[in-house]
Amino acid sequence: SRVQRLLPETASEPAVAAMPADDAERVAALQGTAFLDEALRDDLDAIAKRAADAFDVDVAMISAIDAEQEIVIGGSRELSGFGRDKTGRPTLPRRAAICDHVVASGETLVVADTERDARFTDNPVAKAWGLRFYAGAPLRSSDGHVLGALCILDAEARNLDQRERELLEKLAADVVETISRARAGSARQQSGEPETEASATVAQQVPD
Repeated sequence: SRVQRLLPETASEPAVAAMPADDAERVAALQGTAFLDEALRDDLDAIAKRAADAFDVDVAMISAIDAEQEIVIGGSRELSGFGRDKTGRPTLPRRAAICDHVVASGETLVVADTERDARFTDNPVAKAWGLRFYAGAPLRSSDGHVLGALCILDAEARNLDQRERELLEKLAADVVETISRARAGSARQQSGEPETEASATVAQQVPD
């Protein structure tokens, strides 16, 4: 594809996720949301930290997938091994992003052990960080496009039970809600409407 031709070759080619049929519309939807709003970085970092703590994993990330790259818009800690965009956010070629497989399927992905899953044995991020476990839940916009993923990663192989999977999906919904509220608040400011207490709330409390 055109996108793959534009991306640099890697020494060992990771398995590339299938391109969604509506990818052009999906990318346009991403650009039309507040997903890439730098002002939300602290709020999204906070949700990522909650996810890392809730699952007791090495790192949690919130990523947006555009036409060519993964952009980390929230993280539980500073991340190494990535490129950087002009705002300093970590980026990765889309073809190497495990989260792109979540975008492709539109479903929560759990990789219990990357060393035993042929799709990810050569993934450069898994190798660079020594990662064995990955789980990512889709960030779905109101019009149904999957714009990215909330993922948790760890150096120890493990799995998620149904309750944990539901919690990860609940946190992903909190990410989307946080971004949607920010966009709605910005629209109200532009129209001169006062912001309500409900719209000022950043994110819902995660249930125990």
